[in-house]
Amino acid sequence: YIARYNLGLLKLFQNKREEALGLFLQAYNSQGDMFELTFQIGKLYLEREEFAKAHEFLAKAAEQMPHSFYVLRLLADAQHGVGKLDEAIKTYKKVLSQNPNDPHCLAALADIFHAKGENPEIPLMFYKESIKLAPEQGSLRYKLGKFYMSQDMTDEAIKEFNKARVLGYVKE
Repeated sequence: YIARYNLGLLKLFQNKREEALGLFLQAYNSQGDMFELTFQIGKLYLEREEFAKAHEFLAKAAEQMPHSFYVLRLLADAQHGVGKLDEAIKTYKKVLSQNPNDPHCLAALADIFHAKGENPEIPLMFYKESIKLAPEQGSLRYKLGKFYMSQDMTDEAIKEFNKARVLGYVKE
């Protein structure tokens, strides 16, 4: 399994993600629940937006490494992706307790609170705080723009979309 795992890492470094996933799955099938394998497989499934598979592997990885805020953040993303919003909120909050300056978690919480129909001031606060922490991330500006559009705040939305574009973020 170690040879397949190492070859999978090499393919990952070469940005050959499908080959890497195949090798990691082969190693996993021969070795089982080792953290390195479950984490890499879960992360690759998350990138592919195969949220149910990502959740399965990242939940195992989180059991194996319960204090890793990065593993927990990816697990929260998978929970969010499969629609387990309350679980995702708890996991994002756990990440923020370890790393309070994580703009990704703040924006994800904003997305969830907005989707759940919370008072619009709550997601707005989270979006703005995420941008304050990472002003160079155009994706955060884009999310804020989408939020403004949902609130019929077109002028503010256009400003944020333009800022996102200037920062190099283009949503297809």
